[in-house]
Amino acid sequence: MKKLSKAHLEEWLAAFGQSWQNADPVAAVTLFEDECAFFPSPFDLPLEGKDAIYAYWAQIPQIQSNIQFHYQIFETRSLMAVVYWQVYYTLVGTGEPMEVNGVMEVKFGTSGLCKQVREWWHARVVPPLVY
Repeated sequence: MKKLSKAHLEEWLAAFGQSWQNADPVAAVTLFEDECAFFPSPFDLPLEGKDAIYAYWAQIPQIQSNIQFHYQIFETRSLMAVVYWQVYYTLVGTGEPMEVNGVMEVKFGTSGLCKQVREWWHARVVPPLVY
């Protein structure tokens, strides 16, 4: 792959979202090259390699349930994309409804698999509706 197409990015994002919603670390790591890096936040050290990414995603069922993932593509250039994303989930243990809004920079290798993800995000407890 020489240039990232919108169709390829849409397919990758749909699979990324499905792996998150299904809390499926096996599916998540299939989206990445063997030598890859995932930065969960700008202050975290990168998770390097598929084993580290698997371990990170394997924690999801312990923390999140009823996960809903949504995204909007902001920009694509060459083999890179910038994507706005939202996740809604229930916090395991407390039952609190959570909302997470973020942006991620996704870089692809010529294989078509992801070689790097950097995320910037913020989470909050969803306030109750007041009528």
